[in-house]
Amino acid sequence: MGKKSPNTNRAIAETLLAMLDVKNDGYGNSFQDLIKEFGIEPALFQILHKSNRIKAMLHNREYDSLIDTLFDLAGYCVLTLSTVYFDKSVYDLGGGVDED
Repeated sequence: MGKKSPNTNRAIAETLLAMLDVKNDGYGNSFQDLIKEFGIEPALFQILHKSNRIKAMLHNREYDSLIDTLFDLAGYCVLTLSTVYFDKSVYDLGGGVDED
């Protein structure tokens, strides 16, 4: 494994943000709209789906696909976080989390 420079995390975050911008240009806010319409559960399904793919890739040692899927997973997490962070009402949709 290569040595990590101090700016590695920043470079990865910038790559992720660029990827999200490209996908948003192509798909619009479809993922965030899905969360707003049905609650957080669809986001969790995508996150779990990507996690399961990662498990399979680790077993099969598919490094390039693993990197792409990790970026996808991080992207879904960022989109979910930004939607929930700015719109707490998604908790009230689709059987979301109770705020007791």
